[in-house]
Amino acid sequence: MRTVRKTIRFNFDEYTHIENLLLMHNLTFAVFARNSIMQKKIKSKVDLDLIFQINKIGINLNQIAHYVNSSKVIDMQILYLLVEIEQKLNEVL
Repeated sequence: MRTVRKTIRFNFDEYTHIENLLLMHNLTFAVFARNSIMQKKIKSKVDLDLIFQINKIGINLNQIAHYVNSSKVIDMQILYLLVEIEQKLNEVL
């Protein structure tokens, strides 16, 4: 038994297109909607460039951490790089 109800809105052109499909295939809107939704693969809106850039930042952080851990001394260049990375992350996020 189906008990959950969802509402969807269409503009006139979308609705006309759907109505034509329903008539062509002799389907009710409910059957058409369920079949359309359940048979489609869902594509998430992931910004691949953003993921790539964040990955590069992570690699840089790992390199800096490795250097700091091995040298036991933090010089000004390392501090500058850390501040720069923080600024870039703030821009991205």
